[in-house]
Amino acid sequence: MAALCARLPPALRIAAANLAARPGWSLTDYAAELAGDGRLAKLPVEGDRRAAVRAAFDHSYTALEPDTARLFGLLGLHPGPDFTAEAAAALLGSPPAVAERLLDRLAAAGLLQHTVAGRLRFHDLLRLYAAEHAAADPDRATAW
Repeated sequence: MAALCARLPPALRIAAANLAARPGWSLTDYAAELAGDGRLAKLPVEGDRRAAVRAAFDHSYTALEPDTARLFGLLGLHPGPDFTAEAAAALLGSPPAVAERLLDRLAAAGLLQHTVAGRLRFHDLLRLYAAEHAAADPDRATAW
């Protein structure tokens, strides 16, 4: 369950609340449901839209400057587990220094994590969220 919630405390709390509200479900049943498609949509709290994982991500995303938000979405196209400023720059069609500045903003906002030197990655749920934004970007084919 922790892995399916990307070890994010809000997602884990919401998953636990949802499981507690369904006393007939086992942890295995709920984990199997979350493992399917649409995982973000399966992590709401019934009756409280603001408590959904997607709502928390939306709050962080809408606070981003447009160029930073665009990079966030385009990173949802990246197929690997982590990436560099050079890969981000290729998606943006910008110099690596511009991409690096935007990546630092995304990391400061908690939307990316620095891993080893020069590499960043998403939590799994944030990768899904970014991929949704990438799918809506009219320039995604050019970025790819």
